[in-house]
Amino acid sequence: MMDELPSQLRNECLSHVYLQQLEVTPFLRECSEVSKAAFCGSLVPQVVPAKDYIVVQTEVLERFYIVTAGLVEVINNKGMICRSIPVGSFFNEKCAFFDNELAAVSYRAKGDVELLSIHREDLLNVLDSYIEFATEFVLACQKREEQKQEKLDEAEALYRRAMEGFETTLGPTHEDTVA
Repeated sequence: MMDELPSQLRNECLSHVYLQQLEVTPFLRECSEVSKAAFCGSLVPQVVPAKDYIVVQTEVLERFYIVTAGLVEVINNKGMICRSIPVGSFFNEKCAFFDNELAAVSYRAKGDVELLSIHREDLLNVLDSYIEFATEFVLACQKREEQKQEKLDEAEALYRRAMEGFETTLGPTHEDTVA
């Protein structure tokens, strides 16, 4: 039935349907109603059962996802859960920046998960058409990358302090402290 509506009316209806779910996604709060409506017009709701994979490592990133209910687990190449992605967060944003980018990790539903997804081409069309939407999206992605870098820097500093402690305790020529 929604597909039979004119596109502008369809987008407005969908933005009302998804409004509450999208209000918890930070970068969307600052966007205009027009750009949100255009974005919502291309969203596809998905329900993923517990333990099902949403994205598998090394597959091409073709969709951008927003978590609207449940938790998504991020699984590294060793099969370990690195972190969880909560409601209001997003993933696979690199699909907007890189063509044929491969997933570096896998994403799996921890319990039953509800997602809104948009295909890469549709996302790029919205980004090209609405400058404030593109600005908020890029800022959110940059903030996420900065947070990742801060965590890496903290981990590196922790490692260095541990190695200095070993060196102090065991001596600089001990086999466990030689770099």
